[in-house]
Formats: sequence, C-alpha cells, structure tokens
Amino acid sequence: MMLRHRYTETATPLVAEWTTVSELARNRRIAWTRLAERSLDVNPFYELPYLLASAKLEETDIRCVAIYRDGAFDSDLVGLFPLSRARILDGALLPALEFYQNKYFCLTTPLVDRDMAQAVWADFIDCLARAPATPGIVLSRLSPLDNATFRALETELAARNLACRPFDVFQRPMLYKPDRFQTAFGAITAKRRKDLQRRRRRMRADGESSIAVLRGPDITASAIEAFLDLEASGWKGKSGTALKSRPETRAFANEFLSMPNAELVVLSFKGKPIAIEANLVSRGVIHTVKTSYDEEFANYAPGLLLGIHTMRRISDDPRLIAADSCTAANHVISSIWKDRCWFGQTAFAVSPRVAPERIAQMVTLMTSFRRLRGFVRDIVRP
Repeated sequence: MMLRHRYTETATPLVAEWTTVSELARNRRIAWTRLAERSLDVNPFYELPYLLASAKLEETDIRCVAIYRDGAFDSDLVGLFPLSRARILDGALLPALEFYQNKYFCLTTPLVDRDMAQAVWADFIDCLARAPATPGIVLSRLSPLDNATFRALETELAARNLACRPFDVFQRPMLYKPDRFQTAFGAITAKRRKDLQRRRRRMRADGESSIAVLRGPDITASAIEAFLDLEASGWKGKSGTALKSRPETRAFANEFLSMPNAELVVLSFKGKPIAIEANLVSRGVIHTVKTSYDEEFANYAPGLLLGIHTMRRISDDPRLIAADSCTAANHVISSIWKDRCWFGQTAFAVSPRVAPERIAQMVTLMTSFRRLRGFVRDIVRP
C-alpha cells in the first residue's frame, strides 16, 4: 500500500493518496465498489471492472488520486480521480493532467462521495497543488457541465479564486424517464414518427423481427462474436478501427461484455442479427458504449428502432431512469431522443500560480488544433 499524506492545513479530515488502478483493485476492491454506488453522479467507465480492463488494453497502469475519509488503511474511499498526461490530438504532450479516457470512454466524471463532494474536490486540488513537478492545470474532456459533481467543483474553484473555463460545449442526446411511453414518442416530430412507422411496417411485411436484451450468462461467446462481426462488417472493419481488428481490442470487448452490468440489445430479422447495442447499465442509467448494424438493412433504420425500444424500456421498467446516447450532438439518435445534457471540455487550475490567461492560451491552442484537424480531414476525405 502506498504512503498517504495528510494535509494539516486542509479544513477537512480527508487524506489523499497517489496510487494506481491495479493497486486499488488488489487492495481496495470493496471500497471502490462501494464508492461507485455512493458517488454523486454515476460513471460506469470509472467503476472497477471497466477501468481495470482499460488498463489492460493500454498495457500500462493508470495513475489516480484516491481520497480517503481518514488516515486509517481500512477507511472509506470517498473520491477517485484517474489521471493521465494531457495530449493534443493524442500526440504532443500538454503541460496539464487530464481525467483518464480512451476512445471507448463516454464520461470522465470522477467518483465523488455524495455526502462530501466539495470537501473531496478541495482535497484533490490540494493534493495536485502540493505534488512536485505536477502541472497546475487539469483537463476534463468529457464533462457533463450541469451535473452535481461539476457544480461542486465550480463552487470550490470559485471559493479559491482559481481559473476554470469550459469549451467545445455541445448538447448530448439523452433520454430521461417519461410518465409514459407515448409522452416520449409524441415529442418526436410528426415527420420522423411517420417515417419510423413506415419503415417498421415495411420490415414486418418483409419478414419476422424481434428484439432481445442479453445480460449475464445470456451474453455467450457466440453473442459477442455476432456483435464483433456486425461491427467489422461496416466501415470500421474496412478502416481497421473495429474492435475485432486487433487482438487487444478484441480481448477488451470480451472482457467488458462479460461484466455484470453489461448488456447486448439485439435486433434480429429473419433470425439474423442486423443491429446490436453494447451497453453498460449502472444505477438505472443505460450508457450506449457501441452500436453496430448491418448496412444492407439501413432502409429499416435499425439503429433508430433500437432507440425506440430503449424508450419503451425506460418507460416500462421501474429500475431504469435514463439513457445516455454517448454520442455527438448531431447524431441521428437526437431526432428521437429529445432530452439533452450539456457536455464539453473543461480546463481548470489547481494552483493560484496559474493565471486565467494561461488557461485561455491552452484552450485556444487545443481548439485551434481541433479545427486544423477538421480542415485537413475535409481536404483528404474526397
């Protein structure tokens, strides 16, 4: 177990520790699981099984700051902040840390105990400010800007007069529990509803279809293989970015789909899967990690049919409260899921030595590189 440091100047009794994901998994597995259940906001990507699988995928341990209730080695874990060195477009290093993510992450909300959120943020900031040779800026690339965890951070930064700047802000399609299915379905435009009903009638006329939700032992090796084959059959397979394309990503898929909170939602037509969603469900929230469909059946809009199915599930199942599309703002799912959550990147200082102008310069640098990448992509694509 790594040495913990108590900061006597801090107004709370909390204790911070620099550690790693593998160290926590070996020694604090139960405490980590308990924190995920008690965190102010849900984030299945920072729960133990998924983060550990991600460390195996990267073939490197993930550093993190763990916050404990007190100095005892059996004390409660009340904060978890996985970290990595920030980069520009996965390339050049930036003088900043960022909450850990890879391309299979949809959230970077740290796990913060719901009863002491601001105190946990305070201890995290103190820990980074005192660490030698640690950058004084932290980036959060996939932040829900209107959740309780982020609001607690904003309150603590304002109390310390530390700079904070959200950027690249967008609205992500969400689905919150309606009073009944027809309420959510009725929010879709009349044109889109008629189009979906027309496609569904055509599908029924052409053959038999069904939707199945697979969990636990129902997610067999053959079901996982069907999902991987379906994803690899489209443009991701051709470009070499499908999960099946590399042994390490294939192993990662097998591992995360074997987790207790994983599910596969399978749309079959004439006995053949034509669309499959890979989800993580945590505390009543469905997070859509991956969606794949057979492009041959695109005229049935299979992805949207799965979206309507999720709408009905959330309406009917008392255990479900919301669904996160985990997509960009302009994704087609936004035409049927009408709820929204503000997302974006956030840069914030953890030391008063970091001036607001420095935060602004870093934000300008990152947005300029992003625009340059988009410009080059538009030129090369034709």
